[in-house]
Amino acid sequence: MQVVVAHSMKRILAFSIDYLTIALAVQALLPLFLPDGWDDLSEESLLRSLAPTYGVAALLFLLKDHWQGRSVGKRIMNLYVAKMQESLPPAGAKQLLARNLWLLLLPVEAFKMVFDPYCRRFGDYYAHTVVMERRYPPVVRRLTVKVLGVILVISTLWSAYIYLTPVKIKKSRGYQLAREAALNDPLVIQALGSQPEISYWPEVTYEQGKEIYILKVFGPAKEERRVQIVMEKKAGYRRVVGVLLLEPQREEESP
Repeated sequence: MQVVVAHSMKRILAFSIDYLTIALAVQALLPLFLPDGWDDLSEESLLRSLAPTYGVAALLFLLKDHWQGRSVGKRIMNLYVAKMQESLPPAGAKQLLARNLWLLLLPVEAFKMVFDPYCRRFGDYYAHTVVMERRYPPVVRRLTVKVLGVILVISTLWSAYIYLTPVKIKKSRGYQLAREAALNDPLVIQALGSQPEISYWPEVTYEQGKEIYILKVFGPAKEERRVQIVMEKKAGYRRVVGVLLLEPQREEESP
């Protein structure tokens, strides 16, 4: 195994993997922390409600290298943060925290790293660290396993984001009004019977001054129909202007 100073391109790739992983994790969990009626809140109130979530994201960035000086991205690229000492041991927790605080100046840090002869950014100079690369012989490289690991992590987070998106919609005031309108519409009750239910997956599109919801509603016999609710929104005030029972979707016949 050979240890060399990490090239700036590999460090950028490692950071990109870290950023994508943390961003997906935060976006996937965000719907769980949204308050009910979030779409009626002012931008300032909404940001204040979500401040703990973004605080967790910032903390993940600050602590991303604290496992033996290697973040997820660095592990994939065979990098680690080392002390500027003989034998280049992994940096300590205080050094890692100190260097990552400088990520607040990310554009400046990136510029410094690209043009520095040892690819050190200001955070590295302040914390007395350098990012090293472990180069293994081709026989012991596990690139395929690492790539599969990245795909697994990203696909898992992406799936969580997709499956939790309806939670975000259902916490909105617009959805609550649309649901009430769909369940109490005479045509829906006539078609599906009393006490219809709403499926997990709602659809919503936003147009200028309008919100259009499409809900899948099914009755006691599990027959399903799609209901479109058009809602007008002006200055924070909403009202339902149309409820339409859509025709059942039919599968295209095979030629």
